[in-house]
Amino acid sequence: MTVKNSHSIERVCSRIYSQCNSLVTWNWDDRHQAVLSEFPADREKEVLAVLEKNFDRCWDDETILYAPGKIRSVARDLGDVWEGQRLFSTDPIHDDLLLGAIWPWENGERISLRIRVDVAAINLTT
Repeated sequence: MTVKNSHSIERVCSRIYSQCNSLVTWNWDDRHQAVLSEFPADREKEVLAVLEKNFDRCWDDETILYAPGKIRSVARDLGDVWEGQRLFSTDPIHDDLLLGAIWPWENGERISLRIRVDVAAINLTT
């Protein structure tokens, strides 16, 4: 799934948001410049299923080592990918990039989901 401009980003995000709508609530995360949801851990499988349908790749603590540089850069910005965490991305061979980060909390009761756009590489005018 390739996102080429702000319109295609909006379509992909709308699908993710609508498919997760009954599972999570959304807020803005200024620190990571991402849309943020925190949800109970018992909804993880359902949320993961949505992300797997809408992203091309999934990186974990082992595969992130072999990810393209821009994926590793985003992972570093988010605090790296640790065991149990996942970073979803659209096709990393393209300049445009949409990402979804799943970060389980240490207490095992909640999970954070951040949806973020690599805006530096996207032509937002078309």
